[in-house]
Amino acid sequence: MEYQQNIWSYVKNEPYNFTILFLSKGENITEFLNAEYKKIGIVISISSLILVFMVFSSARNTERKESKAESKKVIAQQRSNNFASISDEIRRPINTLLGALVTLSETKLDFQQNLYAVTAKKSADYLLALVNEFQDYSKITRNEFELEKIEFDLRSTVHDIAELMSAEAYKKGLEVSCLVGADVPKRVLGDVTRLRQVLINLVSYAVHNTDNGEVSLCISAEDHSERMKYIYIDISDTGNIMDQETMSQQQTMLADIDIENEGSYSSEGLGLALSKQLVELMAGEVTMRQNSLGGNTFRICLPMPVVDVVAQNKEPKSLDGKRILIVGEIENNRNALSQEFAHWGMSGAAMEEFDRVVNVLRDAVISNKPFDVCLIDVSLSSSSDKAFEVVSQIRLEFDIDELALITLTAQGVPGDANRAQKLGIQAYLTKPVSRDSMHAAMLKIFNASLEGTPEIVTKHSLKEGLTQNVHRVLVAEQDVLFNKKLVKYFSRAGLLVDVANEGLKAEIAIRNNVYDAVFVSTTLPGINVFKFVKDFRKEESTLNNSLNLSSQSNIQTPIIGLINASDGAEIEKCKKNGMDNVLMRPFDESKVNAFITQYLP
Repeated sequence: MEYQQNIWSYVKNEPYNFTILFLSKGENITEFLNAEYKKIGIVISISSLILVFMVFSSARNTERKESKAESKKVIAQQRSNNFASISDEIRRPINTLLGALVTLSETKLDFQQNLYAVTAKKSADYLLALVNEFQDYSKITRNEFELEKIEFDLRSTVHDIAELMSAEAYKKGLEVSCLVGADVPKRVLGDVTRLRQVLINLVSYAVHNTDNGEVSLCISAEDHSERMKYIYIDISDTGNIMDQETMSQQQTMLADIDIENEGSYSSEGLGLALSKQLVELMAGEVTMRQNSLGGNTFRICLPMPVVDVVAQNKEPKSLDGKRILIVGEIENNRNALSQEFAHWGMSGAAMEEFDRVVNVLRDAVISNKPFDVCLIDVSLSSSSDKAFEVVSQIRLEFDIDELALITLTAQGVPGDANRAQKLGIQAYLTKPVSRDSMHAAMLKIFNASLEGTPEIVTKHSLKEGLTQNVHRVLVAEQDVLFNKKLVKYFSRAGLLVDVANEGLKAEIAIRNNVYDAVFVSTTLPGINVFKFVKDFRKEESTLNNSLNLSSQSNIQTPIIGLINASDGAEIEKCKKNGMDNVLMRPFDESKVNAFITQYLP
């Protein structure tokens, strides 16, 4: 090394003498240069070998990945075909089992036997639903899945899901709330069956993973084009916020199920994966996020074509003057039912003792104040047999033309509706029953024009025609808690509720929809509420004048102001600008029901 340094130093400082040195010492320098060239050659050779090896390995890995992907595709196709074949084979005996259980339920069983039959049917229904999910998943994998495109009521569909899942949530002490934005269209085009399937899967998942609080459905809309809207459905729970690992697992469940890890997924995971795929087939997406105040939220985004709603005018029906006898074991239920029937102008009495019903009915006839209908409310701790025994005694003295009978039960047992019809019961309803369902049942009993068939009135037979006669209200309130509170109270009363959390949305909703009543906060952001109401009243007055309506027939939407406290100046300001009344916070259900009675009879 010292020798080399000496050479380069000499070359640099003594170029002339280097020439003489090169001529005399040329042999040594040539050997030095050859040694350096050999080193460089070795480095280049080794680098070339490493590069060739890397290129070769990369090509082999790519080939393996392609081969593995192709194998997975073949396996997926093969498993999908197996799923379809196995599902068909399993479905046949399940359907046979369900048929046998329904037939068994219609036979004379004691309470314990009936309980076993109901439990078996629920298990069979669950198994069939699981098989159907496997079938759907296999169809999607084979690209054989087809969506329907039919017109349906979007608002009612979401409300129905909330009502359906309330029973499951109630068992855990949870509430299910439903908030529908005022900008959500009433009728849309889409696959309502698959949308219901997705919502049931996600709400059921939220209920299952929440121990305290509530599960809420919030639906809103956003303009996409003239005839299309983006529909957003948020399913939120108040469960524990997921940590990063758990969140990752749930996100994996929402992704396509990996063939190699399929065995690690429960039916719940399959439901999430299937829901995601169904939404994507509808050109939408499902996402999940953590809530800042606790819990988690699934968000569904779907583009949906909007259908124009054709207004239908129907003659108003009345139950005024009808007398009803309410029989039930729970005092709160009797009081609630009495208040509900009073809204419709009905009167009567309520009692607890089942064994005195016939005597009370008989005494009413003797005193020239006969009852038109008798409602028998069976509590959760009793069986429908208790109601049927009373009905059998009643029908020995009172014919169908003399007295209508309704049974209200918490246990909807297959076959009980047929049994009720044979005993002369006009309506067999299972809880929970909305205000509109009960009203429609009464109308079907007392108005022969509404009786399409002589079949017994049930909760399911009422659903088709309910939405046309339901009162619809708007709640324009920024505070989410007050929104939920009002929606809960109105929903219990059987009303359809739209919500708007800021002024522009409320204004658009009121101008584009027909509401039976509007509840609007006087401090709603984005609008001068008083000015808007005053202008709206002028528009109504102009319309009434153009239609030449009498003062008794004037069109005027009830508008109730929501204010924070008893403030005489604020109340006066509301009335001066055209509001019908004010509802002061805090409010309870009795206050809200009083407004329903006054403005939405």
